[in-house]
Amino acid sequence: MARAEFLSGDIDGFTFSIIVGGVCLIVFWRFSTLRLDSQEPPSLKSKVPVIGHMLGLITGSHGYYLSLYNKKPMPACTLPMASGKMYVLNSPELVTAAFKARTLSFGPHVRSMTKYIIPISQSASDEYCTPEFYQPWSQIFYSVMTGPELVKMNATVLTDLFSQINNFPQNMEVEDTWIWHRNMFTNSTISALLGKENPWRKDHSLIAKFWEYERSVHHFVAGPVPRLTAPSAYKARADLHQALIECNFDTEGDKSPSTSLLIQKTMTFCDAAAWSNSDKAAMLIALLIAAVVNTTASAYWYLMHLMSSPPLLAKLRTEAQSLIIPGPVLPDKKRTIHIPLSSLIPSRAPLLIAAFRETQRVVGVGSMVRWVEADTMLSDGTRSYLLKKDIPVMIPSLVPHSSAALWGSDVDEFRPERFFTKTEQQQQQQQQHQELSDAGGDVPVPRGAFIPFGGGKHLCPGRNFASVENWGTMATLLLGFDIVAPEGEALQLPERTMPLPTAIIGRPVKGSDLRACVRRRKGWEDVVWKVVD
Repeated sequence: MARAEFLSGDIDGFTFSIIVGGVCLIVFWRFSTLRLDSQEPPSLKSKVPVIGHMLGLITGSHGYYLSLYNKKPMPACTLPMASGKMYVLNSPELVTAAFKARTLSFGPHVRSMTKYIIPISQSASDEYCTPEFYQPWSQIFYSVMTGPELVKMNATVLTDLFSQINNFPQNMEVEDTWIWHRNMFTNSTISALLGKENPWRKDHSLIAKFWEYERSVHHFVAGPVPRLTAPSAYKARADLHQALIECNFDTEGDKSPSTSLLIQKTMTFCDAAAWSNSDKAAMLIALLIAAVVNTTASAYWYLMHLMSSPPLLAKLRTEAQSLIIPGPVLPDKKRTIHIPLSSLIPSRAPLLIAAFRETQRVVGVGSMVRWVEADTMLSDGTRSYLLKKDIPVMIPSLVPHSSAALWGSDVDEFRPERFFTKTEQQQQQQQQHQELSDAGGDVPVPRGAFIPFGGGKHLCPGRNFASVENWGTMATLLLGFDIVAPEGEALQLPERTMPLPTAIIGRPVKGSDLRACVRRRKGWEDVVWKVVD
């Protein structure tokens, strides 16, 4: 009857309201009620149905996962997300199991995001997403960033950084330590990859443009029209793209002898696929984002944590003294000090390296994403969980990195000694970059509790390059310089922002006093730093 009345237009307003309200209730119930298999991680509902978790992630970023865990600690959970869902893995055991699972992949996420982040053509983007292109492309990174080529890259980047450091005056006032340190690392890392004739060498404004673009990359990932929502970042990306086209490809700069083998091989691979110079330049932007951003942010907080702790600084200087080798006296009477790459290992520099890992634990709050490519069972040793195909999996670093159960009651303190090993076997495992550590007591931290470089088949191929770059630079700054507040006192550690979901490490809070005085230490005024194999 009601249907006939509705079709004829004779239905009264009250009945019509009841029908519409009923339909709305059914739709709301459908979207707010998550149906799970009994083996899937249990559902963790939000206070606001349907969109609550989405709002939480938008407002809380990576910190939202920790707030959920603190309210209801669960090894794994399922978050209802509008009409879908998302898995979150919190326990180290499940994180380790996820890294081992061949059916959980980072690739689909990377491939789907690339076309938004960089100005790549649709045809090149489509080809990049095919297994025939992506798999051998990815393998280049793992094959090149090891062995003799890794040693060469480490020597190249440290030589460039040492060149900048050698040019420091006796005393230097720095208005903003973040920008100063950021620019130094950006310059050297890009030069180690792209060679001596890269655009950043010719146009120093590209450094600021690179970071302007990086700061707003979320507009490109999630924003509908980044040209309008982030116009300065959009312009900065266009300038980077054009500079790379002109400097690296129109003049075949990518084939220069000073260009890293990594760039030569990846660009040769693109040439074989008949990619345009524009598409190759776009892909270089993605590679530089991956190589520069987290390494540079880690390096900054590494420096600030050490320079703001005089007792730790004194211990580190004593250790670093044993790493160096006196070199020849130069014609201008300056002394050469060599830092061998072979000395930058845990057995020779345990505190220096432990301090870097502690920095990564404290500041590395990002979340890793994996895509379930086939129904997968993960076990934490007590229970098994079903992860269904085509569902995203989030692995928040902040949860295990800040767990008192894993790291001890002093988890909020910066204490590098928690990473010290106690046996030669553990030292060898650390040297092989297996993430083992000690919580400062008798209970070792399990795998999956410290995950700055990911793990499994997606373990970061650039981890050794980034680590040695940090260790070598820090050794020279520790020994050669006092970096203090303008008044001469120890630096104050700035507060950090919670990074956006597209980032991993925060920046100094806006308005922080980032001034510093950089002066050569007494007895080290005439030193010229050099790296040796």
